[in-house]
Amino acid sequence: VQLAEGQPGTEPGMVVTCDGEAVGAVVAAGFSHTLDSEICLALLDAKVAYAGLDLQVGDHAARSVSMPPFLPRSLSVKLEEV
Repeated sequence: VQLAEGQPGTEPGMVVTCDGEAVGAVVAAGFSHTLDSEICLALLDAKVAYAGLDLQVGDHAARSVSMPPFLPRSLSVKLEEV
């Protein structure tokens, strides 16, 4: 979940809502250099587990983004060199 610009301060355990209904909770939070914004990893109900959805994380406006919001090192491993 990507937070709206300038809205840091999410913490694990915060409730994620969609249209006023609780749909999940924050598991971890931090800064994404790839997205250049605050993000959080949240476990969401299956009915809202897709990218581009407007959400609220506590009092913060947010939008769901597709995984991964970072570049995993495993994608840069060249198996022929291992």
